[in-house]
Amino acid sequence: MDRIDLLEAKVKQMIDLVQSLREENRVLTDRLAAAEARERDMAEQRQAIDRERDTVRDRIEHLLGELAGMERPPAADTDEGNGAGEGREAAAGAHRADNPVLPGL
Repeated sequence: MDRIDLLEAKVKQMIDLVQSLREENRVLTDRLAAAEARERDMAEQRQAIDRERDTVRDRIEHLLGELAGMERPPAADTDEGNGAGEGREAAAGAHRADNPVLPGL
């Protein structure tokens, strides 16, 4: 009888182990599914951030292009006989004061 009792104990041990492993597998499967969902969410967020960054970059490049394309005061407005460039500097100073978006430019 001792052998049958030992066999019964081993079978019960094995059944407990299988149940434990199944539960662990279920928990790990759930964790994996949650991690994959987080990964998808993060990938979507990164794509949104990348699109936003590209939009901001395009807008900044457009603004820089507009700034570069702005006309400077014509050189004919300067009085070259009385200190070349003074008239140009005064005109540029007046232009700077008129720029509410980028003061000092």
